[in-house]
Amino acid sequence: MAKDFFSSEVCELLARELVTEQAELLKHEVLVKEIKAKLIEGKKQLIKKLIVGETFLIDGKKRTALDVAFEDNNEGIWVSFIFGLYPTEIIWPQDLTEKERKLLEEYCDYLLDFKDVLADWAGRDAIDCARELWIHEHEMYLTTVEDFDIDLSNATTPGFFEQTGLMVYERDKCCMLEDLMVC
Repeated sequence: MAKDFFSSEVCELLARELVTEQAELLKHEVLVKEIKAKLIEGKKQLIKKLIVGETFLIDGKKRTALDVAFEDNNEGIWVSFIFGLYPTEIIWPQDLTEKERKLLEEYCDYLLDFKDVLADWAGRDAIDCARELWIHEHEMYLTTVEDFDIDLSNATTPGFFEQTGLMVYERDKCCMLEDLMVC
């Protein structure tokens, strides 16, 4: 008669060990998620601090970062900025309608208010004015959208939490967005 390889006592011990290990694994998975969430939040705060409200020379024109949106994904963070054309860069058509002139003046005021006090409402109001100017007679385009992906697998590299890591191509070379900042 062949003897069973595992006794019932051994199987019961293995079952208890399995439950213990699964609990440990679950605890580690939760911990990893919490750490990842904190890393993502730290990177988002850094990006907002370094970029939003600042003015950059992009495609040969001064543009101010008016708003930023983030979306978390499995590998990292998707970042989308709305940049508003700086008032000194705007070419005002001579034949603006009264509505367009009013909207353009409001846009400039909101953009400068936003730059001065970093009030979220001023950035959003500047964007709203710019969007409305798109649909009027002169179809003025004062904002641009720039999207970036940040890979969190690079989080251990030096400077990851000191620089944005937002890479742009400007004049046939690649550089970080903050390197295009103007006073």
